[in-house]
Amino acid sequence: MPPSPLPPPAKHPAILADKPGRSIVYLPSTKTLQKRPLLHPPIPRASSTDPKVVYISSKTPFISAVKRVTSYLDAVETAQKSKKQKITSKEKQNEDAGVTLKATGRAIDKCLQLGTFFMMEQDCEVRIKTGTVSVVDDVVDLPEGAVKKVNGKKRKKSDMEIDENKDDEVEMVTRMTSSIEILVFRKTRGDGGDTQASKEKMELSVAKVELIHCDTSETPSPTNMASHGISRTEYAQSRNAEVKEREHKKLQQYLALVVDTQQKRSEDDFTPTALELTSKVLKMNPEFYTMWNYRRQILLRTCFITFDPPAPPEPGADDSAPPEDQQDPVLVTETLRAAHESRLALLLKEELEFLVPLLTAYPKCYWIWNHRLWTLQQTSSLLSPPKAAAFWTKELALVGMMLTKDTRNFHGWMYRRMVVARIENSVQGRHKSMVKDEFEYTMRMIMGVGGMKNYSAWHQRSVLIPRLLEEQGRNEQEKMDFFEDELELLERAITTDPEDQSLWFYHRWLVLAKGETAIAPKMPRLLRIKMLRQQINMLKKLLKGHPECKYILNALVLYVQSLQGLRREPPDENEGEDDEGDDEDEDDESDDDDDDDHDVDESIENRAIIEWLATLERIDPMRKGRYADLGKALRCAS
Repeated sequence: MPPSPLPPPAKHPAILADKPGRSIVYLPSTKTLQKRPLLHPPIPRASSTDPKVVYISSKTPFISAVKRVTSYLDAVETAQKSKKQKITSKEKQNEDAGVTLKATGRAIDKCLQLGTFFMMEQDCEVRIKTGTVSVVDDVVDLPEGAVKKVNGKKRKKSDMEIDENKDDEVEMVTRMTSSIEILVFRKTRGDGGDTQASKEKMELSVAKVELIHCDTSETPSPTNMASHGISRTEYAQSRNAEVKEREHKKLQQYLALVVDTQQKRSEDDFTPTALELTSKVLKMNPEFYTMWNYRRQILLRTCFITFDPPAPPEPGADDSAPPEDQQDPVLVTETLRAAHESRLALLLKEELEFLVPLLTAYPKCYWIWNHRLWTLQQTSSLLSPPKAAAFWTKELALVGMMLTKDTRNFHGWMYRRMVVARIENSVQGRHKSMVKDEFEYTMRMIMGVGGMKNYSAWHQRSVLIPRLLEEQGRNEQEKMDFFEDELELLERAITTDPEDQSLWFYHRWLVLAKGETAIAPKMPRLLRIKMLRQQINMLKKLLKGHPECKYILNALVLYVQSLQGLRREPPDENEGEDDEGDDEDEDDESDDDDDDDHDVDESIENRAIIEWLATLERIDPMRKGRYADLGKALRCAS
């Protein structure tokens, strides 16, 4: 008997073709997919009796997650002690006996790192379940002018003709994504006898982690998973059985290496074998900062050792002359010192070379940069000043290469400042300024492709300019000329791209900085008022072309309030002599209230600020409360 025909499709979630036998849903060119966040029950308190579940996302802070899980485990243990109960083998399988970590998609890696951390704890055990979960994507209209990918290539909407005349309107699409659940629970505490003792001897064994792959037919509900977005990648389609097996073996290899290394660390093993184990672990996971600390302990005890000169020969009982073939003790000591220093230089070079591939693969890993800086600091304490200076100078070229690959890598910029500061003071204790060279470097980086968006380069520039002007001995007029050139550079950049946040940080520093950190620290009060009025007028003109740019509006609010505060400051000495004629050079298009700072009606300015704040509340709802408070304070003051 042939199978009965399927009923006509209704408006219900459709299935993407991620498995054989499923039909493909073709979207018209005017539609696209929008990920729907996964829902989950409210996060329980530590004192609650509900099952303890921690939902992990790719942005979850590692330390915060560790603290939350630890507090949950302590609460579970306290509750069991109050009931005078012990954890049995059956209870270990129950979520009530521990804490469950859940994650999907890209967050799986972070969840595994947390599981590895608790697996290394002596009083914890870990169980891992992997599987898949069904998620829902909404079919929404494609924004006007947007470009959608078809077969991996970007095509315009007008070029796409994919089943636009289908009768069935699809509102939702379901797909499958990988998921993981890690159960963490405390070991049994109490008498335990020989069984408990034998368990504690095996606490570092990989066998305590059981990898159980869930059947896809038992798909957990989306409401039980983490409330975070899942990126649309080819993850589910590309992960065939072979890839999963290879990843599984790699994970087992990594966990075994971690267990062996932690075992040697607990035994205070500082041998070259332990050093090689740390190298293998860190190549697979450079974020494991405990391994970096252990590696430094090994290096300080086995490789980076200061020279210990041999003891001088004891004087003989008689005053007879030494044999002619006996070498000079001072010459022997210097020869041994030179050999030891050459060996140290080779070991330090090998350690720095070990870090280069890691930096290339993980250019924004804090721990690699920290360890490299520590290694260079060892050159200063172990080698002679000329050899140590050669290491630091060579390092500057490496930082330049890293910043060429990623001009906005703030790790590299911070590291460069440290290296430059060390080079400047490395020549026999004398200071050799590199301010001019570094200032020219920031100019090249800013003028390069995408350089105007480089916040780190602008920040470096703000640090270097006061030093540069001071070292060059510029007078106040020359500093004012330099200040005007910087303002002109910023005005051109802001006019070109007012949505670039890094430009506004630098512009704020230029306009509002005072004292030693400013370019012109002795700028007269009236001249500063004139400069602020000019910047406000420039921003008002720019606002006409970009009426909903929050950076322009925020700058106007800040600068007008700063101008009001500057007017209230006491006048400078001899200010009255130069007061007349200050406004003669103002632009004819300036606002009327800028002609005389003594008779300005601040209530008019405050009404303008309140209007700008109202616009900010509408276009920047995340900071709506802040804008509302500022407006309320202005209304109360007026």
